[in-house]
Amino acid sequence: MSAITARAATGPPEPPAAAERQPRCVCIDIETPHTGEPVVHKLAAFRADTGARVVVKGSFSAAELVSKLDDLADGAAFVLGHNVRRHDLAVLGQLYPGLSLLRLPVVDTLELSPLAFPENPYHRLVKDYKLVGDSRNDPLRDAELALTLFLEEQAAFRALAESRPDDVALFHFLLTGTAPGGVRSMFEAICRAPRPSAEEAAHALGRSLSEQVCRTRLAKLGAEDLRDARFHPALAYVVAWLRVAGGNSVLPAWVHRTFEDVARLVHELRDVPCDDAACGYCRRHHHPETLLAHYFDKPSFRSTPANAAGSSLQRDIVVAGLGGEAPRDSDPRRRGCPRCVGTAQWAPRRPRDRFARTRARSAGPPASA
Repeated sequence: MSAITARAATGPPEPPAAAERQPRCVCIDIETPHTGEPVVHKLAAFRADTGARVVVKGSFSAAELVSKLDDLADGAAFVLGHNVRRHDLAVLGQLYPGLSLLRLPVVDTLELSPLAFPENPYHRLVKDYKLVGDSRNDPLRDAELALTLFLEEQAAFRALAESRPDDVALFHFLLTGTAPGGVRSMFEAICRAPRPSAEEAAHALGRSLSEQVCRTRLAKLGAEDLRDARFHPALAYVVAWLRVAGGNSVLPAWVHRTFEDVARLVHELRDVPCDDAACGYCRRHHHPETLLAHYFDKPSFRSTPANAAGSSLQRDIVVAGLGGEAPRDSDPRRRGCPRCVGTAQWAPRRPRDRFARTRARSAGPPASA
């Protein structure tokens, strides 16, 4: 007996809403073995706009599954799911490469969540790469949760477009490429504009991050990194995190594992000082005398003891500490100077430390997530 059940369009499933307000998409979730084998144990997919659905469990005919899913995908604008790009569609592509839904644009709520909700506490439905409350026994429920999350992500981007339009314009440029539909259509509707050009994105980048990062590295970011599509996803997550930097928010571990350039970009933008006296960020966060005055209310470092060149050894120790280097002088009394240690340690370098800790314990979404 067939283990594939299908329901015709009778109206959308939970949450109850007018069908015309729902996106024209196929929401999908599959269950696979913990071993990561490309085997479908259970599958559920439904149309958000019509309520039509396909549910698969137990033994089933591959030909019937392909036929039912192709019927369901007919007329859909995109495929929606949580971790759907790297898990669900990857497995289905191995098993059933002829599926029509594999040719549709993809919207992955896992990828959008850190952009829409970067601040701790994060979205109630997301914990790292999983949906909170997801169940390997009910893929239909997980697909419905993904739709709920997507609608709330859309609402968050609309609100952000009002408060920080440059950030949303950057997401539009960085995440959509040249392919139509899917995420590109979402941002076109939110921004009420086509995808920005590289020049427009560079201007938006400068306005968005001018007070939060090194001015010199930001100029290079807009002139070089922004033009290289390889860095676009990582840069989008950097932009999202920087708008909440300074609190207790961190990017999910799977972001660091999947996009290794995130930590590098944050380090170069915030932890490497430049020599430009006009760079307000570096003057505030990396200039030794500025930090000394801030933390100890002292205008300058002691002139003695002096280094070999006759300058302040105390200042040398602070500069070395700010750069993460050990002081060259071996005298433990000089290394232990409270003012030196305090100035170097209390300087606002926590973003780099937080990124390092998160990256160290990171684990990306497994193939069977």
